[in-house]
Amino acid sequence: IGVNAKLIRQQVLDYSSFGIGSDIGVMYTPSKSFGLGLRIADATTTQISWDTGRRESVTPSARLGAMWMRALPQFDGSLTLAGDANITFEGKTGNTQATIAGAATDFYLGAEYWYKRSLAVRLGDAAGQMSAGLGVRWNQLGLDYAFVGHQDLDSTQRVSAQLQF
Repeated sequence: IGVNAKLIRQQVLDYSSFGIGSDIGVMYTPSKSFGLGLRIADATTTQISWDTGRRESVTPSARLGAMWMRALPQFDGSLTLAGDANITFEGKTGNTQATIAGAATDFYLGAEYWYKRSLAVRLGDAAGQMSAGLGVRWNQLGLDYAFVGHQDLDSTQRVSAQLQF
């Protein structure tokens, strides 16, 4: 179980905003190979105030996910399959994949294969857009790359690094 408080500061040209919100989440892993998770983002309805006097409210959303992992010793690796549904309640339309009881729902699916716990290959579907990535681990160092397509904007590319102690 986890809870976080978040402070939001944004700047667009000469305008800025500030907001406060919180998220809560729970994860259930009955075994090493299976897990379920639920996150309620903006659980308290995040309030954002702009220096122009405009106020915005970010409505809570829910994300429910599941993962299944299996060791593949014959291939010196492991395979993880995961999927989740992101449910928003603010009347979102457009690229939404489904509307259930007035809530917009987008689905995400992914697969990750680790070879000898040092090289990862990832492939997925992010709300109808292709996603892919690679990961490398060496001692305590890690490097990850992700590509996510986008229907209306340019694709997103992310690079992250980690150092574990």
